Formats: sequence, structure tokens, C-alpha cells
Amino acid sequence: MDHLAHDKKLMYLPEFEHAACGMGFIAQVDGHASHEIVEKALTMLQRMNHRGGTGAEPDTGDGAGILMAMPDAFFRDEMHRYELTLPAQGDYAVAQLFLPHDAEEKAAMLKAVVSQIDEAGFPVLWTRNVPFVYENCGPAAQQAMPGFVQVVVQRPTDTQAGQDFEDHLYALRRQLEKTFDRQAMYICSFSSRTIVYKGMLHAYQVSLFYPDLHNPQMKSAICLIHSRFSTNTFPSWDRAQPF
Repeated sequence: MDHLAHDKKLMYLPEFEHAACGMGFIAQVDGHASHEIVEKALTMLQRMNHRGGTGAEPDTGDGAGILMAMPDAFFRDEMHRYELTLPAQGDYAVAQLFLPHDAEEKAAMLKAVVSQIDEAGFPVLWTRNVPFVYENCGPAAQQAMPGFVQVVVQRPTDTQAGQDFEDHLYALRRQLEKTFDRQAMYICSFSSRTIVYKGMLHAYQVSLFYPDLHNPQMKSAICLIHSRFSTNTFPSWDRAQPF
């Protein structure tokens, strides 16, 4: 393209070239988890809205999301409401899933997923329907919207906490991905360390769509955000926040 850059007759101006997607990272250096870090990350994400893309429909974004350290206080509080006990931090993991939006299809798929997780030796402690605000995304995103489910699993007794647990979770994730069609079951994250909230959303819509993110118990010491500009692929719920 060098010959174009020096051709004054063309409208192409290389000085206006820019990268597309927007990314940001925030961390508390002493490792202390707080809701303030999550709030600041969401503010940063909102300010990345110009880095994301959209089509002719202005209310549907190309995708955005947030990755954070496992919000232990949040899940401990949520399970306590149902008189359930969560193991020590590091001894459990959470699978963040996109399943079919239809209630019956979602229930059937969840049953199949839970069955395979159990068979793999990971005790399932709890399943949770993730709250969302349907109106806070565009018509195209609503039409393609999946069902949102979290599955909390316990570390197997023959697996060590830490990297050994993470390695086994990754192997289980790959088994699930090979068993089920991506359009019927997509894993946003499956870890004892991190969790991802994402969607076919504008950057500013993420915090509006997921009420969980405003819960004071949603605490983290690190957050990574992403605002997507779709280039050679069409926007979809699963293609948002690729980290």
C-alpha cells in the first residue's frame, strides 16, 4: 500500500487508519477484591463504546463483555439464600453457559450438560438462571438471544486446587464442546479463577443487561473489558468478549 500512501489523487489517507476493537484492564495492586474495581471496569467499558461496531440497527452492538476474578462473595451470598454451602474459594468452579432461549429446550440441554459433568467426576452443586433485562439490547440481539445459565461444580477429591483443577476443567470444557453443538451450548467461561459476562451488546449495554454486575457482592481485584468491532465475521452472542 506504500504507493497509495503517496498518491495525492486518492481519497485514502493513511494517517486516519486506526485499530478496531477496544480493550481495557484494571487491577488492585494489593489483590484486594472490591465492587469498586468492577464499577470502574464497567465505566471504562462504557467509554470504549466508540471502539465497538454496529450495523444499520443502532441498538444492537457487535459485542462486548467483561472478565473478572471469581466473585466469591457473590456466589457465597447467592447460594446461602437457598441454604446451600459453597466450598472454600478455589475448591469450586463456575461454568457460564449460553443455552437455547426456549425454556423447554434450555431445560433439556442443561440436564444433558449436568449429566456429562457429573459423569466426568465433577459434583454439580447448583445451577442458576442468570438474571437479565431483555429490553436493554436491540431487536437483532433479542432475536438471537440465548438462555443464560451458571453451573457451580465442586473440585473432585482426586484433583489438586490451583492449576491442576484448571487443567481438568479445561479438559472437561473441551469434552462438552465436542459433545454439544455450539449453537445449542456455548461456554463463555469455566474456571475456578475467573468468570465472563458478555453478549451481542454495545459496550454501554453490558452493565444495563446484567443486574448481577451491580450487586455490591460482585467483587474482584482484576477486570478485563472488551468492545468488539466485527470485521470478517457477523456479530453473535458467542463471538463477543473472546478472552
